[in-house]
Amino acid sequence: MKIKKQINILINKLNHFYPHFKPKTHRDPLDELILTLLSQNTNDSLSFEAFRCLKSRFKSWDEVAKASTLKIENTIRIGGLAPTKAKRIKGVLRTISEKNKSEDHYKNGSPYHLDFLKKTDMDEAHKFLTSIKGIGEKTAACVLLFSLQKPAFPIDTHVYRILVRQGIIPSKMPVEKAHGFMLDLIDPEERYRFHVNLITYGREVCHARKPECGRCVIKKTCRYMK
Repeated sequence: MKIKKQINILINKLNHFYPHFKPKTHRDPLDELILTLLSQNTNDSLSFEAFRCLKSRFKSWDEVAKASTLKIENTIRIGGLAPTKAKRIKGVLRTISEKNKSEDHYKNGSPYHLDFLKKTDMDEAHKFLTSIKGIGEKTAACVLLFSLQKPAFPIDTHVYRILVRQGIIPSKMPVEKAHGFMLDLIDPEERYRFHVNLITYGREVCHARKPECGRCVIKKTCRYMK
């Protein structure tokens, strides 16, 4: 398949461009879920600060679940869209609690955890995560890949931009649909590093505005250049 061959070339070129790959430290899956939710429509530094504030103010997810939406909103305000994200956090915790209580799954006496997903296959875990209101394909994929060590392939703005410019993802394909599309094209063992390399490359070289095409190592196949 021509497109798969192009992807393998991209993988090899980016691996050569970034020869030293270090996987992220695996967070607790519920922590990863909330952090990724906070990262929606904001940058990493602000979302990390909002997450830090949340974890500093509340001792546990039980306390967050019992807190008022306004209190959560005020705590995460630095991350932007605080009213919407506070409601989503409350909803996420409620759904997870109901799931664990119905199956008598508690962790240290608490129903607020996602440990049960460690024992499920990727499709089943994905189905549960995306069934939660406010959790889309990217957020689910981040939890699957970074916390549950399952071979998902999150597509953020950097990944999407580069793969569209390369002509791999059709320009009119919605990003939500692109997740499933890309899974069929990338070998599971290549997904983690390829995802991280694309994000780094998007931040450092292939910018949304004024990309540094002069030093780009994948420009020969880039449609943005043509």
